[in-house]
Parts: sequence; C-alpha cells; structure tokens
Amino acid sequence: AAAPARHEGGTPNVLGVAALAAACDALQALAGGALEAHERALRERLVDGLAGVPGVRVHHSLEGAPSAIGVVTFTVDGVAPGLVAAVLSAEHGIGVRDGRFCAHPLLERLGLREGAVRASVGVGSRADDVDRLVAALRALVAEGPGWEYALVEGRWAPVDDPRPWPEWGDPTARAAAARPCGG
Repeated sequence: AAAPARHEGGTPNVLGVAALAAACDALQALAGGALEAHERALRERLVDGLAGVPGVRVHHSLEGAPSAIGVVTFTVDGVAPGLVAAVLSAEHGIGVRDGRFCAHPLLERLGLREGAVRASVGVGSRADDVDRLVAALRALVAEGPGWEYALVEGRWAPVDDPRPWPEWGDPTARAAAARPCGG
C-alpha cells in the first residue's frame, strides 16, 4: 500500500488488552499492601541469600534507602556477568539480565565497568524461585559452570549445548524451511 496506509498499525492486540484487564482486576482484588509486602519479603530473602554465598556481592546505588523495589543487582567475583547469566539460564532455567542496564554512568561510579547481573522478583515470584537462584549461584561459585561456554557474537553460550532441540526448533528443519524452493 502507498503511504500513509502502509504505516497503519494493523489489527489491535485484543487478546493483550483482555489479558491486561484481567491482570489489573487480579491485582486490584489483593488486600491493601499485600503486593508490596510480598515483593519486600522476596527481595529481603534474595539479598540475605546472596549475602551467604561467598564471592557474590550485592550492589546498591543508595545505601540505606528507606524503600527498595524487587530488583537486586549483584556480581560474582571472577566471573563475567554475561557468563553468570548464561549459566543461570542454560543450566538452571533462571532468567536474569546482565550488562550495564542503560545505566552506564551509575555502574561506572559503582566500579562495575563489566556490568552486573540483575534479578527481579514480583507478584509472580515465589520463595522457591529465590531459593533456586541462590542455590544455583552457590553451585556456580563452588564448582564453576557445569558446561563449557564461549563468547559467540559477544554473548556467552554453551559449547556443544547438550539440551535437545525442540521439534519446532531443530536447526536442520529450520534450514530446510528457509529454502522453500529447495535452493
């Protein structure tokens, strides 16, 4: 289509709107302060758990701040933040963020030139999730990565990843699908 029709948004995300409305209803049904108390308890559990793992350092931008959200930034001595994130993801199924979080000046001020790892807890998190993260970091510190990793296009990835490809993700099937005309 010619401009401006080719720039139209397309079909509205009706399913997303319905899901957002249901989430808002569920959150509104919680008792006053329940969500904040849940997040605070999980954050404290995570910070306390990380404090018990040798070589794991929790970083704060404002020491002694009166309140904090369910986000904890940390590093593991001698292990690149990207490698920590890759090990947590590949070997333990735990998603965290690594890098500089669009906060380069702050991380520079904290002395974290390589970046850090950031874990978040919230309404969908459970105490078991926090405990799994702490246990995974304890294992990483004590034993190192369980698999071999290498930098691939600037990101850490398992070498000879032992996990099976799901049927829909089989690289040979994807390669064949990419050549629908056999070429």
